[in-house]
This record gives sequence, structure tokens and C-alpha cells, in this order.
Amino acid sequence: MKDRHLILKERLTQRINGRKVVAALFYTFNFDPRFFENYVMPILVPKQNFTNNNITNNILWRRLYKDNEVPPVTVYFDQHAKSTESGPYLDYKIIPVNIPSVGKNKGNFHPKHSFILIENDDRSLELLFVTGSNNITQSGWCENIECISDYLFINGKDFPVNFKKALRDLLNNVCASFRKRFTEAEEQILSYLNKIGTTIDKDVIFYDSFQMPFSNFLEINVLNDSTIKIVEIISPYFKSSPDILQLFFDRKMQVRIQAPIKNGYCLVDSSVINSYSEAGVKWYQPADESRSNHSKVYRFYGEKYTYTIIGSVNLTAPAWEGYTSRSKNVSNVETAMLFVEKEETPFRLFKREIDHARFTYLSSNESDENQFERIEIPDIRFTIDWPHQKLSWSSKAVYPCTLELNTSLIYKIEGNGEIFFTAIKNGRSILDSIARKPLLKVIEALPAENREHYYYMEQIGFENRPLEFRISTTDIINGWEMLANNDPNLNEWLLARLETITERIQDESGRIIEEYANEKSLLNETARHFYGLLKLESYLFNTAVVRKSKADQLNHYNNLRYYLTYDNVDTLFSYWKYLKKQYEEKEIMGVVYWLLLSVLINRFYNGKDLKYMLKIISSVSDTRSFKVTLTMMAEELNNELKQLVRQLPVDKKMLQWTANILANEYEDVA
Repeated sequence: MKDRHLILKERLTQRINGRKVVAALFYTFNFDPRFFENYVMPILVPKQNFTNNNITNNILWRRLYKDNEVPPVTVYFDQHAKSTESGPYLDYKIIPVNIPSVGKNKGNFHPKHSFILIENDDRSLELLFVTGSNNITQSGWCENIECISDYLFINGKDFPVNFKKALRDLLNNVCASFRKRFTEAEEQILSYLNKIGTTIDKDVIFYDSFQMPFSNFLEINVLNDSTIKIVEIISPYFKSSPDILQLFFDRKMQVRIQAPIKNGYCLVDSSVINSYSEAGVKWYQPADESRSNHSKVYRFYGEKYTYTIIGSVNLTAPAWEGYTSRSKNVSNVETAMLFVEKEETPFRLFKREIDHARFTYLSSNESDENQFERIEIPDIRFTIDWPHQKLSWSSKAVYPCTLELNTSLIYKIEGNGEIFFTAIKNGRSILDSIARKPLLKVIEALPAENREHYYYMEQIGFENRPLEFRISTTDIINGWEMLANNDPNLNEWLLARLETITERIQDESGRIIEEYANEKSLLNETARHFYGLLKLESYLFNTAVVRKSKADQLNHYNNLRYYLTYDNVDTLFSYWKYLKKQYEEKEIMGVVYWLLLSVLINRFYNGKDLKYMLKIISSVSDTRSFKVTLTMMAEELNNELKQLVRQLPVDKKMLQWTANILANEYEDVA
């Protein structure tokens, strides 16, 4: 029982110790994506310092994805226990789990795990495995008292064969039951667990409810020790009757349970306390009554050995039931680790029995974890394709469902379907609103009532997701000048500039204050734009990349994709969006806007230098999807240019002649 008081984030940071994270997989019941992305995800990129500014961090994440600094990440969570405040913003796999119903009731997808695959300087790997009681929420990682255990798998050094096999079986069973196909993160972690070089198992045994009921696990691995006389239990949730403890009573064991007390209130109905007491249970005070104790711990004391089980298993019937998809009883997916220790004077969890006069009883804690009568959520999967501006779905809903994008845009959700936002009036603004709050509202029409449900979306082309904030063209061009000079301080300069701007234009909640965001740009001098574009062009189409290594060529390909197709503050897309805004607000002349659009199309998206560079880089990467995105963006720019030409009171032949000159000779002008 070492290191009893730790902050989980600090523990993981200590374990990773600045090394590269190769892949990460999480299982959780409750899931709050905003908390996960702001608090947990940064642990997986240990070399990057994030700020306290949400907008700046969002922009920084896109640059990290561009540089392949973010590992593949997957999160499994219970569909009924997700946050409905907002959906995922970053690029990782989300897998909602919907446990099959048994009548009106259903169990929970309840394990709490972190699998973090780490790479050492010598390219060798280690797998950090964390299990316990903490969900991926603010309370689970920062506020509650939780009980966690971690284990570091090192091939050839600490690679226990049975423990390793049990984890492999868990990953296979979860995927087979709830997804059918492994994600990249799962594949990498399974690949490591499949390596040979195993070592003898120590006194650690892994349990999951795919194996057997929890009571059977106890019979096989703990209760065969006839010298056990005392068991201590911490659980915030209880079956109303104490019959679940009969296997302990049958062995004449003294059962001690910590009462869930917080700030003078007992968070369980008095009838539960009384019925357990009548069966022989002794109730104990928690050491800390100021916070909720969400731990699930079973600790058995024998003459020679102490057995400690740490995991997700509450003292409820579904938690103790073995899980099968066709079970006739309500059952959860649960996991735990059993530690067998030989201690002469083992640490005791409980110190003093409860004093009933010190607290007030409340009714049963109404947590979703302890509620088994659930409203069935229609089986609908949504996918947002950012480059193609398309939302698609696959529905197996029993009752009619409609998707409400806003009060006037309502779509029937039947079978497989899709929406192209390019074909909808104000489609771009609707897409922007989805990007700001990635949560879809669906109305299910039942015979007796209508029900609201909320869904997350799988993302395709995260790099083209609309950005909520843009810096001025002045700042963009300043950045491009440093980029062309290979200035090592570019990233630091960009972050410092973003900090200055966003701190000035955000309110306390982090939202942009529009009246301050609309700053006047000083970039009416056309030559300044040409000069900045020339710097970016020189950087992107530098033919010296031919003589570089394949790794350097691949890195340069990532830079091409980033500056030509990503939607981020310092990319060409952001530059164009700001130009368009300036033109619409009459801050630059139409002819200047037309000149710059012509340069973007002819020198970047349709230029001969780009074709030559793609030919070089095709040997190190598949460029097909990149070319598709380039074509789409070129088409969008061309359409904008055609519309602009119709508006300008200028001779069209002269415009075409000027465009040809700019396309080939604007370097001399700059």
C-alpha cells in the first residue's frame, strides 16, 4: 500500500517522464470530452507546454497534429453517461457503448482504464496500464477520492504472461462486443501485448466480467484462504439488501464497510444501513468527509496474506454479474486488479465505527452509475466530413427520428443518409456552428411522447474543421517571413502573439468579443501581401527537399498539407478568409482582393511548382487524399474569383492579362 496519496495527473506525468507517447486507449463510464481534451490529452504530448487560453491551445493542437506529435487515441464510454454540454473537438476515436437492455433495465459499461504506450530514447517500448474507479470527468480526476493502481509492462523485464493475456482478452472482448474493428491505438497496444519475452506472473491477478461473475473470481482467488477473518469494503453504491455478502457470512467473516458520508450527510438510504447492520455488517467513518469517496476497494486479511482488489466493482448486483450480451440479468462490464501481499502488519483502511448522531441520512444517491432503468437511446452513428462539408449517418432506430440543425433545418433520420452543407443556404455558417458546439440534437417520436437525444460525431479531415478565430493578415505574413527564414522561434512568436490577441478579445468564459475582434488591418499595401506570399512560396516549393532524407521529405509533405489545406490561423485558408472578410467590410479594394485571389490560385493551388513537389514526395507518402482536398479548395477559390469578377467594374480582358502576369512574374514586383 505504497504511495497512498497521489494526484493521478502528476502520477502519469511522472511515469511518462517526458518520453514519447505512441498510443493511448481509455475506458470510462462517464465521459466529458472538454475535460479530457484540456486536462488529460496534454499528458500525452509531454514536450509541449500548453497555455491557459482555450483558443490558443486549439490552434496549437492543429500544429501538433500537422507535425505528427499527437499519438492515436481511442476512448470507449457509456452512451448513457456522456456529457451533453459539448462534444469532442480534437482528433481521436470516440466509441459510445450501448449495453443491451434486459426488459426496461440495462447495465453499464463501467471499467475505468488507461493504456499508455511509451517509447524510450532507444526506441524500445513500455506499456503503462492504469485501472481504478476514476471516470474521465472533473470530479473523477480532480475532486473525488478515488483508488487507482498502475502497472508498467516492460518486455523481458516485467512482462507477466497471464496478466498480459488477460489484458489482451479484455481488449478483444470489448472490441468484438461494441465496435467489431480495432482502432489504430488498439492495434498498437495489442501488438505490444502480443510480443514474446514473457516473465513469470507476480502476485497480481486481473479480473473482468467477461471472464466470470465477481463472486466466482473471489471464490477462486481469495476465499480459498480459510484464514481470512475480516474484509473491508469501500463502495459508494449498494444493493438494497445485503444478500450479495452471503458468501462472506457463510465463512464467518466480519464484514466492515465504509459509509458514504460527506459533510455530515450519509449518501445512502437509512434502510440500507439498517438492513446491512442487521445482517452483521459494521459501518465505519471515512477518514475524509469533505469529498465524495468514489473508490471501489475490497481488502481481505488472512494470517499470512492480505488480498486487495482495486477497480470499478461496486457492491451492486449488476457489478457482480458476469457480462454476456444475452444475459437474462442486468450486468455491467467491470474490471479490477487483485494484489496478494505478505505483510506482517498490514495497513488497515478503517479506524472508527460510525456515530449515527453525527450525520443526517439522505435518500439513495441518484447517480447514473446506480440506475439500471434506462431510456433506450436510438442506435444512430454520425460522421462529419470536414473537407467535403458533409454530415452522414447510419441509423437503426426503431421509432422515427429527426435531426434538428436549427429551428428551420430538420431532417428525417432513416437508414443511411447524408447532408452536403454546400447545397444548403447559409451552409457554411451552419457548419461553423457545429464546429463550435459539436453536439447533434435528435428528436425521437415515440407513441406517447417525443424524446431528445444528443450525439457525438466521428470526424474525417479534422485539419479542415472550421476555426473559431483568425489573426490578421499582418500577423500571418509576419509568421511566413520567419518561416521562410527557418526561424526557430516561429512557434514561440506565434503563441505569444495569440496570447496577446485572444486575452484582449475574450470574455471570462473564453468566447470572442466580436466588437474587439474586428480590428482594422493596415495591410492595404499590395506589395506587402506579395512579399509575404513570396516568402511562403519559397518555403513550400523549395526543390532542395529532393536532396533530403525520406524523413525530411515526409516532414515537408506535412508542411505542404498544413499550409495549403489546414484551417488554422497561420495557413493560406485563414489568410484567404480574412481577406474575404476585409473585402466584405470594405477594408480593401475589390481589385486588391482579386489580385491576391489570382495569386493564391495560380501560384499555390494550380501552380507547376506544386505539381513538381507532389511528384517528388509521392515516393514517401500516398498523396491521393491530399490532391482531392487541394482540388476542392481550388474550386472554392475559383468560384469566389468568378463571382468577384462579375462584381468588379473592370475590363475582363485586362483582368485576365494581369492575372497571367501575376501568375508568372510577381516575384519581380515584390
